Amino acid sequence: ISKIELESLLLNLEGDQCYIVAFIAANTGMRLGEIIGLTWNDIDFKNCTVDVNKQWKFIKPSYSNFGTLKSKNSYRTIPVSAKFIKELKKHKKNNPTDMYNRVAPFDIYGISKQLNPKLRELAGISIHELRHTYATTLISNGVDFKTAAKILGHDVEQTMRTYSHVNDDMVKRATNIIENIF
Repeated sequence: ISKIELESLLLNLEGDQCYIVAFIAANTGMRLGEIIGLTWNDIDFKNCTVDVNKQWKFIKPSYSNFGTLKSKNSYRTIPVSAKFIKELKKHKKNNPTDMYNRVAPFDIYGISKQLNPKLRELAGISIHELRHTYATTLISNGVDFKTAAKILGHDVEQTMRTYSHVNDDMVKRATNIIENIF
């Protein structure tokens, strides 16, 4: 979705308990399990980074807890904006955590069942598509594929295969560059 659509989506979710999950996904490209497994100790408020080092997942059919990430590339540190840090501080002040000190202390299936219908209604997308929006936004704004891959926890080839499609903003930027060159 476009930046304007994303801003509208997040504005419409504000005040909803699902908001923080969508906000983190939109601003970090993290997977849902990574977001649900994020603890306050993983946020470096001073250096504006998020350390992705675990995920929340089913260990047994009816037991969820922290677990390993999808791949070795999934262990990463994501740079975030000062605006992101400010929003997390506000969330921390106004929302309880759980015994694990998680930022978004939800059951993964419960939050998915609650959030995805809202995302479909408001923007025609799912939580995972916020990851795609984040990746496409990075690339369309000049972040090289190698850096985007590192931030997303992918390898470069996978990132190029998945996110190298052209969006409208990229075509407009190319049009402006061509206009200035020729």
